[in-house]
Amino acid sequence: MGRNLVASATDDIDYPFNTDVRSSPWRVPRENGPAAANAAPNTSAFTENSFRKHTKGIIPADSIPSTLPATSSVKAAAVMGGRASPGRKSSPSSDLTSTSSISSISAHGPSSIWSATAAAAIAAASFKGKTSSTNRSVHSPRPPKPLRPHTPTSNTTDGSLPTANSRLDPRFHSFRRADPLATSSFTDNGGDDDILPFNVESGQAGGEDAFGLGGHPGFFSKDSYKILPHRREPPKGWMDNLPPFLNPRKLTRRQQALCLMLTVAVLLFLIGIVISAARRTGIEALGPGGDDGAAGTGIYRNLFTEVMDKSIVETDTKLEGVWDNYFKGDIEKTGLYVEVEPNMAQIINTESNVVTSEGISYGMITCVHLQKQEAFNRLWNWARFHMQHTAGTYETFFAWRVTRGGLLIDAKDVVPAPDAEAYIATALIAAHRKWGSSIAYPYKAEAMRLIHAMGNSKKGFFTKDGKATFNPTDWGLRHSNPSYHLPHFYQAFARFLKNEGDPRAAKFWSKSAMQSRKFFHVAADPKTGLIPDYTTLEGKGASDPNLEGHSNFQWDAWRAPANVAVDWAWWNMDGWQQKYADRFLGFFASQGPKYGSQFTMDGKLADNNSGHDAGLVSMNAVVALATKDEKLMSSFVKELWEQDMPEGKGRYYPAMLYMMSLLHCSGRFQAYF
Repeated sequence: MGRNLVASATDDIDYPFNTDVRSSPWRVPRENGPAAANAAPNTSAFTENSFRKHTKGIIPADSIPSTLPATSSVKAAAVMGGRASPGRKSSPSSDLTSTSSISSISAHGPSSIWSATAAAAIAAASFKGKTSSTNRSVHSPRPPKPLRPHTPTSNTTDGSLPTANSRLDPRFHSFRRADPLATSSFTDNGGDDDILPFNVESGQAGGEDAFGLGGHPGFFSKDSYKILPHRREPPKGWMDNLPPFLNPRKLTRRQQALCLMLTVAVLLFLIGIVISAARRTGIEALGPGGDDGAAGTGIYRNLFTEVMDKSIVETDTKLEGVWDNYFKGDIEKTGLYVEVEPNMAQIINTESNVVTSEGISYGMITCVHLQKQEAFNRLWNWARFHMQHTAGTYETFFAWRVTRGGLLIDAKDVVPAPDAEAYIATALIAAHRKWGSSIAYPYKAEAMRLIHAMGNSKKGFFTKDGKATFNPTDWGLRHSNPSYHLPHFYQAFARFLKNEGDPRAAKFWSKSAMQSRKFFHVAADPKTGLIPDYTTLEGKGASDPNLEGHSNFQWDAWRAPANVAVDWAWWNMDGWQQKYADRFLGFFASQGPKYGSQFTMDGKLADNNSGHDAGLVSMNAVVALATKDEKLMSSFVKELWEQDMPEGKGRYYPAMLYMMSLLHCSGRFQAYF
């Protein structure tokens, strides 16, 4: 350690202790400008005053001689060249008192003498205490490393080392002024292991202080760690194997800044796309839900009691009267329910004189909540023996329409309608919780089989990510019916399956419930709250010319806002639903007491408007479960209570909606899981 620190005849006098002028703290100032290139070396710049200045605090001032014999200078330089080690003797090669060495030092004059004295001071401070007697001489250095080959330039025609002022040699003309902090230590970068750390400001020396292990931290080249035994080369990490354009460590600061600016620009661009898409489609973020809904607390609101002070007895009496009218009345006048032997029953669509899976499901859900088990079992027997597929593409599902004799009308009748399956599964779960399953009526097993079939992404009604489709046909898988979205049922399925030890399926149905909630955010008009009959999977209005007006708000769509409100009443998982209920009911309140039933999405009456309809009045009262406006709630709930039971040939659809609305608003329609 410390080779090349002894000044030789070929060294420039401006840097007597280090052949690398970049890191020398005692670099002698020189003149600038063209005249300095051919100027003679300043041999007297490093004087006694300079030596005293840079050794202040290291060597007592009174111990510095005014002159120094050449032989002493050489021996001091020998101290610089070797590292003292207790117990080790010097070799003969360490004696630098030869005539050639003396002449090499003396040739440089007084400046070289003071330089050698400074070297002795540094070595003494760096290795203080390492040699305790004259018997332990300083260990000699290895032979000095030869200078790098140098090709004579226009400035040096004799082959000697060019001066520090040379502007042609790349070792010198590319030097930059050192950082002021870097002058607290100096290094020899001429070799991989040539370094002598020294701290001028603190007056301390040694490798530990210079490397920040004590005293003022030193500053070294990037390869300085290689010469210390306790500093190993850091292992290569995974980033070192990356291509240069992917490794930030191999990029310049300008390249890093450019990458940062590009990254920020891309992020801002993506954020702008999301914001513009949200504004264009009118999406509102899912708001936080309130406390647990009725499904969690078990407390279901009776709007007739809240608004009209009706007692539970009065509401139950009204419900029983409606039941008797539709389930015991004459099918030719008011009835909808017809018993068929052996031990079966139907709900008749009085307008077309057929049986639909929708009607069976509505009848089953009504029977289970009014504790009518016999009628429930009869309807279930008809559905599973005359409408349920036992094999083929639609296995487990129900044909959406058959004759009163149980026969298909055309080929399209085999296709299932997803809302009917959801209502039937919900009714079976409630029947299992209320009455228990048996061998003859395995409600629980049938419900689980149906729920799993519905959620099958290959044969069912949902995409892999949980979006509800129109039906399992090519066209139906690309479209949706908003009234088929029943998030309150899906959430109940998730709880039911979790309770029955099927968490994987439960997770899917929870996701489906959330997808339907998001769907309504898109499907609902941002001003009127109206929802179209049919849409795309994303909730946008379907533009298919064969839909015949189903892009408007009409018969099927009446049920969609009620689904939103019941989901809020049961689960309280989307705060947006309350704002939506206010918007939707506010629109109909603005239309007057005898509002229409079919509208375009912007709130204009459609060409096929059928006037004030009991079915829509019934569904609008259910939306009051989610509204925060008490005036709106009061008006729509009162209208439902005071409304006459739907009658006539077309009574089937409004009558079933009317009966289910009474169940919801009275708190009798409850979640079971």
